[in-house]
Amino acid sequence: MNFPARGTPGSRPPADHRFLLDMEGIISRRSNAPASLDFGAMRYSLVIFDCDGVLIDSEILSAEATAQTLTRLGVPMTTERCMRLFVGMTQADVENAIEREFALKLPADFEQQTTALLAQAYRDRLQPIDGVRELIERLPVPFCVASNSLPAKLGLGLSLTNLFELFYPHVYCASWWRAANLHPTSFSTHRAGSA
Repeated sequence: MNFPARGTPGSRPPADHRFLLDMEGIISRRSNAPASLDFGAMRYSLVIFDCDGVLIDSEILSAEATAQTLTRLGVPMTTERCMRLFVGMTQADVENAIEREFALKLPADFEQQTTALLAQAYRDRLQPIDGVRELIERLPVPFCVASNSLPAKLGLGLSLTNLFELFYPHVYCASWWRAANLHPTSFSTHRAGSA
């Protein structure tokens, strides 16, 4: 599988980015944007963004870091194969899948090894998804980011791409909600009340 370079003529965003592009078209056609978005019979008063692959172009970097770490451990792995196998998974799910798929007991510091490589890749090459900042700045409704990423990874990714200030203080990690044992509806109630 080949991934076109960012901005390559004829390249298309992955299918999961079409919603953002469709939304951008709808918003740009509105002269007096209302306090909610209207998509046919459905109205939205809040937009909740995921981070990896939606706001920041990080999934390929995560796959590279995982592939490098696995190769160092004696499991030859390509970035492309990692993308096919693990994209969208949490770190815990990735580790479980690796142990199951390759009958490999991962070392205790596997996550730390991968995270160190990923942090360097973030500092060297992380970019926001093309057009996402402009889209966010034009949203006529409140918005936030909610991610399964660990807080440090989420904060680093949003900071390095200059998106953090657009979302702060409405940046949420699933680990915070699990730790607080909150019901999922608490999220929308909290966010709507703090807009």
